[in-house]
Amino acid sequence: MRPEEKQFKINKQEEDELKSTLINKLLELQGSSLNAKEQIVTLVNFVQSILEIDTIAVYANFASEQLNLINSKSGAKQHAMLGYMLESISEQVDFKEQRYFNSLIPLSELNIKKELSPADQHTYLYPIVSPHAKQIYGIVLITNPKGLNTPERNKIFLFLLNYMTKIIEESDLTSQVHEKDHRLKLLSKLSNSLKGILKAEKAVEIVIKEIYNFLKIEDIYFIRWIPQEKRLEVNQEITADKKHSLKGFSHIASNKNPLIKLLYKNQLLTYKNKNIRRLSKVFLGKETPSIFFLIPVLIRSELLGIIACSSTSPFTEASSEDYRITQDIAGQLAVILNQANLYEESLSTAQREFLLNSITTMIRDTLEVDGVLEKTAREVGQVFGVNACGAFIHKDIEDSKFSQRAIWATSDEFKNKLMRLPLDSNDETGPESQLLPDPITQSVAISMTSSHNFGKAQTIIDEINCKSYLACSLNKGNKTIGVLVLAHFEQHRIWTNSEIQLLEAITDQVEMALSQAELYQHVQQTERQMNLLHQVSSAIRDTLNISTVMARTAHDLGEILSSSRCFIRRLRSADPLIVSATEQEYLNKDQDIDKAADLILEFEKEWLESINKLPEVERANAILNITDIEEKYKDVSGPMKSILEAIKIKSFLGVPLVAAGQVIGSLCIHQCERKRRFTKSEVEFAKRVASEASVAVLNADLFARVEHQAQRDSLTELYNHAYFQTALHHEAERAKRTGSDLSVIMIDLDYLKQINDKFGHKGGDEAITLVSGKLLQCLRQMDVVARYGGDEFAILLPETNLEIAETIAKRILETLNKSIHSQWGPLSASVGVSGTPHEERNKDALLKAADDVMYVSKREGRNRVTSSTKLDELGPIEKKPISRGEAQQ
Repeated sequence: MRPEEKQFKINKQEEDELKSTLINKLLELQGSSLNAKEQIVTLVNFVQSILEIDTIAVYANFASEQLNLINSKSGAKQHAMLGYMLESISEQVDFKEQRYFNSLIPLSELNIKKELSPADQHTYLYPIVSPHAKQIYGIVLITNPKGLNTPERNKIFLFLLNYMTKIIEESDLTSQVHEKDHRLKLLSKLSNSLKGILKAEKAVEIVIKEIYNFLKIEDIYFIRWIPQEKRLEVNQEITADKKHSLKGFSHIASNKNPLIKLLYKNQLLTYKNKNIRRLSKVFLGKETPSIFFLIPVLIRSELLGIIACSSTSPFTEASSEDYRITQDIAGQLAVILNQANLYEESLSTAQREFLLNSITTMIRDTLEVDGVLEKTAREVGQVFGVNACGAFIHKDIEDSKFSQRAIWATSDEFKNKLMRLPLDSNDETGPESQLLPDPITQSVAISMTSSHNFGKAQTIIDEINCKSYLACSLNKGNKTIGVLVLAHFEQHRIWTNSEIQLLEAITDQVEMALSQAELYQHVQQTERQMNLLHQVSSAIRDTLNISTVMARTAHDLGEILSSSRCFIRRLRSADPLIVSATEQEYLNKDQDIDKAADLILEFEKEWLESINKLPEVERANAILNITDIEEKYKDVSGPMKSILEAIKIKSFLGVPLVAAGQVIGSLCIHQCERKRRFTKSEVEFAKRVASEASVAVLNADLFARVEHQAQRDSLTELYNHAYFQTALHHEAERAKRTGSDLSVIMIDLDYLKQINDKFGHKGGDEAITLVSGKLLQCLRQMDVVARYGGDEFAILLPETNLEIAETIAKRILETLNKSIHSQWGPLSASVGVSGTPHEERNKDALLKAADDVMYVSKREGRNRVTSSTKLDELGPIEKKPISRGEAQQ
């Protein structure tokens, strides 16, 4: 081989190794948790060291980060011409010209208005340019790049600089996305908060509070512009210092005022404006603000008001993005204020009736009962301008109490007061309370409650200080299913005939919306029922984990039937009743008493025990459906009374789980907040779910039996060799992860061959069975004991070191010596113990060490315990094929 070929081969090998090293470094960076800035610093340090570059300097701005990094072997300072270069490059870079993308440019080729020094002649420049964003993020300066002595190395270096550009570009893009995402979330949150607001004061209060929290400023004001009076008035504010309060401050300003002119042009005015600087003295006196700006609240060239923000804290800052978001918020406020103004102009009764169509459309577009009630309460309350509005319905027409309700109020105080109104038809209030419309009149209007006698409800009316009251019934056919209530607590309200007629018209629409929602929910419930049956059936096919299947079944069934609790019991026997397990209990959101499933009621026991007395064909239909538990068992005493009081059950539905003609469990449903008559369709659905669940329980039990047989030794019921190997593998891996201890004991029963020869295999089986029982007595529940094969036993001791394991082994041997075989007499065994920290946390090492020292015990006279530390003296143990045969002689 010629010298130049040899040199070429060496250079190629070095460059291949360099590529491999760099690729590994890039993969390492990609898998790290370093941010973009840290990745670049790491990459520059690495590249400089392997490519022997004298100086690498990186100057960049991206993602609100500034990076000034200078790595120099000669201790060079920041390049004196940096300012010139940054300005020169930004002016000269033409994004259509390829030379500025992914290339090293000699400093001498740039048009720099300054004579270059000799050192500058060896300086190269790499513009950090994004071809996608059409943006310059900064530059990289490379001085004296000795290591870039081949075209291949130069390509590698450019690849790394391009990779660095990608890191910067992606980081900047991510930062922009996060900023936009934050902006969208903020605006979406505010939009939801303002939705439905028809009071200008409330809308302004929400907006200035949101801006105050967003900018974290000290003072924020809303200045209302009254064009008819040419006047500015501060009517809402949030101030950190009371001396900055200006609420009520008023100022006359004509349309020709330069500030008003600029605000009408929808301009953001900051402290840079000289007029703003003069205006800030009104707010702050002689204090100099760190932030002071005005944002107009403008819609269709109509100025509605001004948002003024100020802060004197030197730590308060506002970016251009902050100003932009605040302007967007002001735009949303302008829309709401415009709507509020329009609403204020339409307060006449005729105009209110015009709102009926929009309100009822919104209500009827909702396909859930709760949603209809919530929207009705909110929309009606806001349109009528009351303190509180509530929509109440009976879920069960036969139940006198309102089981579903929605209340809207201008404050929590008024909401709590409306909730206290005695609207339920019961013995305490009675019909004389006059709060509910009678079957003939659709509404009750009371302008001054003080002039009425509310009977037994009078005390509550006085306590909550209800001044005016309007209620309108909700009907379904010829039955009343609910009521719509409006209340005033601050002042009296004279209800006009047109207002009452409007509310009655709204309730007609609400009744239609409720019927539509109930029909939709019925369709949805039917679909959910079919899905649940499909899920249970699929789960039976796909999994044999009974708890998972039963918990999911109970949860879905409980939600579909809107029950308080739902659970499944599994029985070991029904006569007498023995419960094997109660699967996870489903609780709805209003239940705070769990574990009720663990309490079996007397009537439930009697029901389950009686089912097996029925003919097999009738057992699956033996449903227990009790509508009124309180009434049926009102005279009960003892434990059952205590249980009923604890779980507060009002209605009960029980469906047996029947498989192969036998009762194997039960599906139980509790209703606690109200009495409930389960419909025929609900009962039939529960029966179908119970039928599927029965198959799941039966399959799981069969699987459990098969799994038990696969893991256990048929003679001793101890774990078998295969299970022990699996358990040892898992425990050894866990010990490696956690650093915990682990030990193994191997036991060989002495003289079993002689027992078999003398007393037959029955006598040998008796000895093995006796040993297995004694082993279980000596060990913890977490320990794993197995019949390893023939006369050998193996024990796995998690969380146990060698010293403790040796003590346990000696206790086992002592116990065996005291155990008397009916024909042979006392038993003995050869025992070997291994464990950490003497052995490594390794399955094979632990097992081999324990087996070797067990052989040592056998060889040295039997009936003894030998620790694996003995191997340090003896060295490797070589077992001869005849050793165990000799030992049995």
